[in-house]
Amino acid sequence: LGMYTTSTSVARLLAKIANGHEVLDMCSGYGNLLREYHAGSRRLVGQEINPTVAAISRVLAFLEGYAVEIYSEDSLANLHADWMTHGFDAIAIDPPMGLRMRDEQINPNDLRWTFLPQSKPNRGDDFWIQSALAYLRSSSVEVSFRAAIHLRSGWFFDGSEGPMREALLKSGVIEAV
Repeated sequence: LGMYTTSTSVARLLAKIANGHEVLDMCSGYGNLLREYHAGSRRLVGQEINPTVAAISRVLAFLEGYAVEIYSEDSLANLHADWMTHGFDAIAIDPPMGLRMRDEQINPNDLRWTFLPQSKPNRGDDFWIQSALAYLRSSSVEVSFRAAIHLRSGWFFDGSEGPMREALLKSGVIEAV
């Protein structure tokens, strides 16, 4: 059931990199990443495609004594326009990269897909990056503009990702690889 849950080690690493007050985990799984953030955050939001795993995550958060919002939904197929307007301080995801079957499930007119050009062979991978950029809060607050995305090995250097990679570099949104 939790095949694509964020591993505890990745959760700890991402929590250190993208510390914030309002946190979104677009592939929350059993809530490992949100559990790492719960002490210093005002709002924790997770998205989990598997309803059973989402329910378990809510129960675990309740038992551990912290508030969390877990949406039982497909992160890429569901647009949250209010998240684009208000945004999150930190977005950290460890997505199931490389799932080609997702492309036909995604609305090509979704506002999240307007930020950067996408590569044709790996659009599913690009959608994770586009979503994170779309949902980041825009302000001068120091904790803003923080996203940590655990990409598949070699994504940044893969020749097929040229359009997205070039756009990320030129826009200055990459801090570290």
